Amino acid sequence: MLKSGPAASGWSDQCWTLARIGEILRCSFGVEYTLARLDLLLHRIAGACRSRAARPPSGTSRGSPRGRTSSGPS
Repeated sequence: MLKSGPAASGWSDQCWTLARIGEILRCSFGVEYTLARLDLLLHRIAGACRSRAARPPSGTSRGSPRGRTSSGPS
């Protein structure tokens, strides 16, 4: 359903929101999630997907210059 896009599910634009995905799940499968739980589940699913972009190495900050590691206990 998600791959078909929001327009295939009756919305006029091509933007999935957590609320829309939650409504699809509730109507299609009879399950309800809070938006926070749905966000967590979708991130876990995306993390398991091979097509997702590679993550930066653990301990680095995306926004820090030159990939400096975050300060913390050594």
